[in-house]
This record gives sequence, structure tokens and C-alpha cells, in this order.
Amino acid sequence: MELGGYSSIPIGRQSVHRSRFVLWHNSLFSLFDILELISLLPGYFLSFRYHGWWGHDPGTRFKMPPDFVAISGAAGFQQSNPSALLAASLLGSLQLVTEAGGIAALRAKSIRLTGYLESLLLRSKHFVRSETLSSDERKTRFTIITPQNPEERGAQLSLLWPEGQGVVQRVFGEMRRRGVLGDEREPDVIRLSPASLYNSFVDCEKAANVLEEVLDIVAVSKAIDH
Repeated sequence: MELGGYSSIPIGRQSVHRSRFVLWHNSLFSLFDILELISLLPGYFLSFRYHGWWGHDPGTRFKMPPDFVAISGAAGFQQSNPSALLAASLLGSLQLVTEAGGIAALRAKSIRLTGYLESLLLRSKHFVRSETLSSDERKTRFTIITPQNPEERGAQLSLLWPEGQGVVQRVFGEMRRRGVLGDEREPDVIRLSPASLYNSFVDCEKAANVLEEVLDIVAVSKAIDH
């Protein structure tokens, strides 16, 4: 049945209209467009859904709740895997890896970078060993929960603060404002990861110095508040 240049495809008691010209000649419909149309069908056509990281509500995604909360519409069907087009875009980065000497060379540099950053953090007056974290009354104290053995970790170091102190969010924001981009994991972890492809030992020194500066500021403000 033709409806003004659109073909009507019966699916159950519903019909989905599509433009043959748009679909087959201009390819203006994306996978998301098609899934949006499918999402309008009765529930029994969509009784399954594979839960994926990118399909979860971005407002709560990093809180990692026990239940999956889908994004409304077709975006809620996204999985954890990148699409073929996104994966193809990685080709350029793989070429850079080859030019930098390959994975083995980058891993060797990564071990040195992370080890150097770790040595700087261990010298911080705000650092404490994990076994004393709960007993130390300083609000800005932190420890490193990543394994010390380089063979048991990647590039990142996870810094842990006592839960419920409200320090992590302020420290993370102040570091970003000073040009140090880490990764926050609520409620009490900041992850720092020097990338061997483009970070340097000087960058590690800057990150450690900025963290120390921010913690000093937070410590003073916490003391004033109390």
C-alpha cells in the first residue's frame, strides 16, 4: 500500500512507514532512527533488552546502581561494545602506537611513569597507609588502593579518601580547574593514569604538585569550618 511515497510495512497490528528513497538512496536513517520506530511498537515486540553501559541513564551511570535504568527510546538499546564505525576510527591511534615503538615500548614507559607518579604521591604529607586510613583524623588523608606490584596493575593509580567526608568532589573539581584531568569514582576515589603515548615525567610532577596544593587548601578550609 503506497502512502505518498512511503511504503507501509505491517508488523502485528501496527504499521511502520518508511521512505524507500530516504532509506535506500540517501541512507539518512541511522540505526537509532530505526530503533526509535521499533520502540513505538507494542511491548511484546520489545520484551527483551540486553543491558549495556552506554544504554544506561547517564545521570546515574557512574553511580553503578544494582538495577539497569535505560535511556528513553532507541539510545537505551546501546551496548558496552563500540559500533563498527567507532572501532574503525581507532585505526589512526593504532598507527600512532606503531610509530611510538609498539605496545611493548609503551608498556615499558608506562611502568616507569606510573611508578614515578606513585613515588611522588607516597611523599605527600596527606598520604597514609591503608591500614591507618580509618584511624587518621585528618580530613584530607588518602591512600592508594592499587596494587604496588607493576605486574598486577595497569597505568592508573586509585586514590581513596574516607567515605562521607565530602573531600573527593572538591579535590577533583579543583584539580580539573588547574589542568589535571583525572577520573572520579563516587563516592570516594580519584583515579590518576599517566598515558605513556603522550604524558611525560614532568606531567607526573605537575599532577602530584597540584594534588598537594589542592589538599593543602582543602585542609585549611576544613579546619576553618570546624
